[in-house]
Amino acid sequence: SGHAGSAARAATSALGAAAARDGADPLAEPPAGRIEVTAPQPGVDFKSNGSFAVAWKNTTGEEVDIWLDAKTGHGRWQRLGLVASRAPARPTGEVIVTLPQVPPGRSYFLEVATTGDGAVRGFSRTFAVTD
Repeated sequence: SGHAGSAARAATSALGAAAARDGADPLAEPPAGRIEVTAPQPGVDFKSNGSFAVAWKNTTGEEVDIWLDAKTGHGRWQRLGLVASRAPARPTGEVIVTLPQVPPGRSYFLEVATTGDGAVRGFSRTFAVTD
């Protein structure tokens, strides 16, 4: 048998070891800065499997991923697919993305998020996807 404190210390040490192995720093501050999506402009429709430019301003100093998302109702949304990954960590960025095959609809938008944790995100306005 042992002390209850010993068991708690052992459990805490084991958790710390797992976090250290995973590269997580529980005391790390969240990334500072923000991401603002500047293109595509509102009111533009896109074709499924079509390509277009996405632009943003990024003050986080981190690389970003660009995701295609869709509103699912009641204030919720779902990521549908990664359309560009690891864009450079510059103050402004632009890439050409190609939409995956998705059904026509008016509730799509793009999410530009810091690579990995996605702690900082910017969103485009919604747009329609046509056949």
